[in-house]
Amino acid sequence: MEHSATLRLLRSKYAPLAMSFFFFSFKTKNRLQIPYSELKELLTQFLDNLDDQAQQEYALSSQQFLEIWSNESHRFIRKYFELNQDDPTTELTSDAERALEWMQHLEKKEFIGTQSRFLSIYENLKQIANQTENDPSSRLSFLKEQRKKLDDEIKAIQTTGCVNRMDATQIRERFLNLIEDSRRLVSEFRLVEDIFKDITREIKEKKLKETQTKGEILGEVLDAHDSLEESDQGRSFSAFWSFLISEDQQNQLKTLSEKILATPEIRAFVRKNQDRQFDTTLLKLKSQLLQVGQKVLKSKFRLSEELRKLLHQKTWIENKRVLELSAEIKKSLLEHRALFLESEFKDFTSLEDGLEIQLPLSRPLWQATTQARFAHKQLEISTGENAQALQNLTALVNAPPISESELESRIEKLLTGAHQVSLSEIIREFPIRFGSFEVLSYLLIATKGHRHILQLDQTDEIFCPEQEFTLIIPKVLFVQKKHEITSIQ
Repeated sequence: MEHSATLRLLRSKYAPLAMSFFFFSFKTKNRLQIPYSELKELLTQFLDNLDDQAQQEYALSSQQFLEIWSNESHRFIRKYFELNQDDPTTELTSDAERALEWMQHLEKKEFIGTQSRFLSIYENLKQIANQTENDPSSRLSFLKEQRKKLDDEIKAIQTTGCVNRMDATQIRERFLNLIEDSRRLVSEFRLVEDIFKDITREIKEKKLKETQTKGEILGEVLDAHDSLEESDQGRSFSAFWSFLISEDQQNQLKTLSEKILATPEIRAFVRKNQDRQFDTTLLKLKSQLLQVGQKVLKSKFRLSEELRKLLHQKTWIENKRVLELSAEIKKSLLEHRALFLESEFKDFTSLEDGLEIQLPLSRPLWQATTQARFAHKQLEISTGENAQALQNLTALVNAPPISESELESRIEKLLTGAHQVSLSEIIREFPIRFGSFEVLSYLLIATKGHRHILQLDQTDEIFCPEQEFTLIIPKVLFVQKKHEITSIQ
């Protein structure tokens, strides 16, 4: 509460001047935004019309007053630039709106509309109670009761030819409530706009304090936007805006306003209170709601704009870092140029080669996988070489799975009594039973880590008795752990 700008305005020594001027320039003229130069001229005229004592008390110029009221420590009015405009636009803040609303409530009223307010409360009670009913029978009973009332009213009009009309007091009572609710609705849109601005500011401040990736920034902004859309205030505003932007609803709102102002009782009441500009307030309601609604939407869109700026800023920082590193490398090259030119100098730096670059547009389009179809026919096995090849293929396909851990245990067993052992020595101790797959498994074990040696300039012949063929492979040496080497030859 102590940080509220509304209380600061009410406690300020300029409160009488500020609130009377705000009410004169914005409320009596039914304006939401005023150009800064025009507001400055209005304040100058307002100050000139003060009496001598007030002029001595408020000795500052109009520009000085506006600068004080719009600075961060006061926040009574908001000054900003619209797109493609040199003159700033000014508007009342939500805190100033609340102060003026409180002041308007202090105005002595002709009468208190107790009947209309109670009927409004009563209708809301009935609507909440009936619209939240889950029992179909209760809901049907309520609808039948409403239909009976309508049927009775229709029958009475058809019988008597008379309409049960409100009296003058009831009309004025509801009209004043309508004007008050309209003004409050327009004022409260400042709060909705402030919420969107606060979210935008919080996201921006958080990004300036933390180092995050673009994806994290995007995720947090979208999460904040989604949470705002799903909030009660966001849902209510979306429903209101969808209703208001409908052309039929706008025409109906205009028609209803003109019809109410044409009512004899309302017309006489408005003419009697011309200084309060009831007619202007009602006729401008549609345009003011559209105007404040558009400002709220701009605040929502500002989230996307801030996101774009943050991502661009992140890219600029990364590019700047790349340029700084490049400059450091160039500087180092110049400082050690003589050293680099020596014949025995090693490479300045090395880059990993053999990288596979896959561009998104170079990837093939997706194609459905084709399933192989086999005819259910008996295989015909011929004699000779084809039969022998088929038997070898069958033996490979039907070979049992090879346990790599079993092969490693064989190696470790032979290494218990020696520093190293060759693959040919292991096979003499443990003959090949599963053919080439078993030999390939030994080679796979040899390529893992730095314990074993592949001598590519020497070869061994490995005979596979089951398949009756010989494999020629590089010579392989398996070494104990304590005799590990640092490279594969």
